[in-house]
Amino acid sequence: MVKDLTKGNPLKLILGFYFPIMAGTLLQQAYNIADTVVVGQMVGADALAAVGATGSITFLFLGFVNGCCAGATIPVAAHFGAGRPDKMRRAVAGALNFTLLICGVITVLALPLLRPILRLMQYPREIFDYSYIYLLYIFAGTVCLGLSNLASGLLRAVGNSRTPLYSLAVAGIVNVGLNILFVRMGMKVVGVALGTVISQLVSAVICTVYIFRKVPELIPRREDFALSCKAMHKASSLGVPMGFQFSITAIGTIVVQSVVNSLGAVAVSAVTLYGKISLVFTGGVMEPIGLSMVTYVSQNLGAGRIDRIRRGMRTALWLISGITAASMLIGIFAGREMMSIFLSSAEPMREEILSTATHCLTLFTLCYPVLMPIFLYRNAVQGLGYGKIAMIGGVLELIGRCVISLALVGPLGLTGPVLASPVAWLLASIFFIIAYEMIVRRLERHRERK
Repeated sequence: MVKDLTKGNPLKLILGFYFPIMAGTLLQQAYNIADTVVVGQMVGADALAAVGATGSITFLFLGFVNGCCAGATIPVAAHFGAGRPDKMRRAVAGALNFTLLICGVITVLALPLLRPILRLMQYPREIFDYSYIYLLYIFAGTVCLGLSNLASGLLRAVGNSRTPLYSLAVAGIVNVGLNILFVRMGMKVVGVALGTVISQLVSAVICTVYIFRKVPELIPRREDFALSCKAMHKASSLGVPMGFQFSITAIGTIVVQSVVNSLGAVAVSAVTLYGKISLVFTGGVMEPIGLSMVTYVSQNLGAGRIDRIRRGMRTALWLISGITAASMLIGIFAGREMMSIFLSSAEPMREEILSTATHCLTLFTLCYPVLMPIFLYRNAVQGLGYGKIAMIGGVLELIGRCVISLALVGPLGLTGPVLASPVAWLLASIFFIIAYEMIVRRLERHRERK
């Protein structure tokens, strides 16, 4: 099933696209929590710490792959919106070639760098080997992640956000099931890593089979691959900046985490707790609006409907404002109860950790209105084809987060790193709003001269 987002009521179209993406994101977070429980309960505390501590490293490299795949499918959406099937197939061929290239490069670069990175980050001796083995298998399966993201992105490019959701649901069940099976077979963190890689391959296969059966217009012909050099260049020009944007975010996270680590165990635990809850609101229910707008904007740009882009962005702004307000209320009034499920009642530092985490979450949640425009306008800029501008905004956010975190940790303690992200969001939001307006006005003037 494909969906043309250049016709019809923008609110209905955006909501229909948003809900499956949101459900898929929340499912993914639920499965990640389930993985954590499996490791912690069935392997042990060291394995749990080892797998959990690799998050920033995997995000640094695999986040780049995710961003590249997302950017590579933007031209597909634009050609679909413009009704250009030949160019759309060529764009698919270019995106596939680019994805395979990026996955190969990341695998070749990451594998020999794992031990030096772990040493540089001063991983404790008791979890070093577990972390290394886990990352070794995860990065060896990078191509499975890339193909899964590409297949899902291609379906979203033509307006189908439901099939990626279904594939993710099946893959998540496979992931949890294989993790339990492999761990019981004595494979420990290797089993967890293999379960993750195989589940990504399952997701890729489901989406690919669906494309062959239901969306044959996305299947490139032999001549499309022969003529895909220009399309591959376009995919890379949008994908690489988007990939770097993810990696830039990972670098900022690593810097802030290092600052938090210097404040002691209670601070680290508190940040971990409020981070898990905040991710549900930001990554789970707010960011999918922005992801929906990438496809909406790309298709309407291809169709030359700048007026619909304006109208859709206004609709999305009201929609994400309501979602943000609801997230703030839940975070402020129910955040402590939500965080308490992660701590045992026998934990001696439980009350201190919860109190600190609640303070951080309340402060962080009150700043969501500053984050909201980033999700909306950054993705709109990317959908308009200006990936490099989106990357510049990411660099500004990185600089702001690092500088503020280091500057405020002395006088404000843990409040300093907590405030670092909102200050960085403010800088990036201003940048993206101005960039979006300038790009759209330029497109409007261009349309008027025709």
